[in-house]
Amino acid sequence: MGLYEAMGIPYVPFWGWFAKGIVDEPRTLSWAYVDDFTVDYAFTTLVNGAAFALLFQREKPPTRRDKEKYQRFVAADGLDLTGWRDLIGGAAPHRALSNPVLFKNNMIITGTLAGVMEPMLNFGMLGAMVSGRIAATAVTDMGAAYEEFKRLTSFFGPSLIVKRVADRLPLPARKLVWGMAAKGMGGASPQSRNNAMRFVPGYGRLS
Repeated sequence: MGLYEAMGIPYVPFWGWFAKGIVDEPRTLSWAYVDDFTVDYAFTTLVNGAAFALLFQREKPPTRRDKEKYQRFVAADGLDLTGWRDLIGGAAPHRALSNPVLFKNNMIITGTLAGVMEPMLNFGMLGAMVSGRIAATAVTDMGAAYEEFKRLTSFFGPSLIVKRVADRLPLPARKLVWGMAAKGMGGASPQSRNNAMRFVPGYGRLS
């Protein structure tokens, strides 16, 4: 958060509750949870026998009740994780529609600080990698880099507006929306899923 403040870039604080462990499961699996313990979502994932679970929330930290309820969800899915602890001090560039910025204070900005973290799903890694290439281009061609950066972040504003509307929906409506989205993605063709994910900065643009 300190870097955002030092740069004068608006942000929202980010908190979490997480655990990790080793499981006897060779498959790669993932679960997403939408409930009243967060206005965002929680997830667990298994990759190569490693398990990771995270409840995260922007704007305010999860309460003890939120944490315990999420842990029950994780346990109900057969994951016996211990060593739960707080994730403190995170920040997300989702305070203002103007958050995406490539140039500021005579500097070239990159990564999450540049606002390439998608507001609805909070995805940022792909955008961070692509924005690094754009920043390198900016050293020798600022105009070309800026045009590419605008394309990279073109969905930021609409996505942030959708997120703010979704946050105001009652829990049953939020669950319905997430459920419909998951069902639609699950039944779609690979090409359709790829097209649907184009709102995520950097998606499909690492080649």
